[in-house]
This record gives sequence, structure tokens and C-alpha cells, in this order.
Amino acid sequence: MISELMRRRNVARIRGAAEAAWRSSLPQRRCEEMRKTLASDPNSPLAWYLLGCCQLRSGRVKDAARSFGMAYHLDVDIESAALLTFACLKSRDGECSDILDQIAVTWEEMKRPEIHASAADRKLIAILAEEPPPKGLSDVGRFVWTVVGNGQRAEISSECFAQPRRWASFFS
Repeated sequence: MISELMRRRNVARIRGAAEAAWRSSLPQRRCEEMRKTLASDPNSPLAWYLLGCCQLRSGRVKDAARSFGMAYHLDVDIESAALLTFACLKSRDGECSDILDQIAVTWEEMKRPEIHASAADRKLIAILAEEPPPKGLSDVGRFVWTVVGNGQRAEISSECFAQPRRWASFFS
């Protein structure tokens, strides 16, 4: 009983350290900060997930797949990590990544999981929600907005609204 309580306190402290490092660092330094956090605790699912977001935002999609996979392996309650792992594995690397297409396809293939269902996913989305998404996006569309970078956000703002059939899953 006491060891379980100590484990829970340690998990909360670790998650707090990863969140604090994310929030206190400049966007261009977040990958480095997450790596530092992981150096002190390689079992932090939050740090792995946030590292994956940094990598995804910088076009390193294959690296992001590994990080999201580690996050899911360490905490299966982070269902969005499974979605992002598979979407990243199917996507191209680089600035011209097809990650938006792959997230939409993978979300459908996974039978439309509720991204906001778990407390772990809601916590991550709250950490990542720095810039409000455009009006009219669905839950999955708002989620995608939080994890992708500025290039994909511009694509959502312009192309998605211009081609609503192609991007139907991103809209309410």
C-alpha cells in the first residue's frame, strides 16, 4: 500500500517536471528540454509524448512515431499516442509531410476513437493548447491542431476549409 502511494507520487512529480519543462521553454528548445527530462527519467510517458509533438512540428515524423510509441507503451491510457504512432509511421518525413491525411485515415481505421475520453489525453491536449483552433473544427480537428506545427495549421486553415469532403473528420 505504501509503495503504491510512493509510486503514484513519483509519477505525479515526473509528469509535473515534463510539463514544467515544456511550458517554461521556448518552442525551438522544447525537444532539447524533453530529452533532458527523459535523461533523468526515461519512463516518463508525458515527456515522450511532448518530445513526439516537438519532432512532429519540426517535420521529423519518423522520430515522432518512435516517441509516440514509447509514450503509449508506458501509458496505454494515452490513446492519442497510438493514433499518432500509426499515422506517423505511414507519413512522409519533412515539411511536406502528409501527416494530416494520415491522421484522418488512421482515425477512421481505428474506428474513430474519442480523443478526449481519457484523463491522460485531456491533460496532454491542455498542455499543448497554446493557440486557439479555428471555429468549426471537430474534437479530432481541434486535437490535430494542438499537435501539429505551423505548416500543418496553415494547411488546416486554408485547404481543409476549402475541401471539407476530404477533411470531413476534422469538422463538427
